[in-house]
Amino acid sequence: MGFAANADVEALIMQGSEYARTGDVDAAYESYKQALALDPQSADVRLKVAGMQIVRGDYRDSIESFQNVIGSQPGNANAFAGMGIAYLHLGDYGLARASFEEALKHDEGKKEDIQQMLDWLDAKMMSSAGEH
Repeated sequence: MGFAANADVEALIMQGSEYARTGDVDAAYESYKQALALDPQSADVRLKVAGMQIVRGDYRDSIESFQNVIGSQPGNANAFAGMGIAYLHLGDYGLARASFEEALKHDEGKKEDIQQMLDWLDAKMMSSAGEH
């Protein structure tokens, strides 16, 4: 990718981040998608697109985006954590738990936050099992 395209990608990311900061989810999503079109190999941009997909409620699309990141960066803890959040929204607690466990393997720095999610999931899964 040339310098101009790189500058365009950076400008679109900054624009998208500003839109996200001000709550304009759709504009942020569009900016990130444009950046991804210019730099389809960028895991960072794909993570931003996936994050906006979660905010928009496009959980299945976000899982696919996170999986694409993991395909190119198998140790990307943010992608696993994001995928866990998407699975939570879909009510698939087993896959959410597996995703968070993978995130934990790849990033000890987030251990406390991820462990809280795992503890919450365990409680949720136990209460669901008791309802059947």
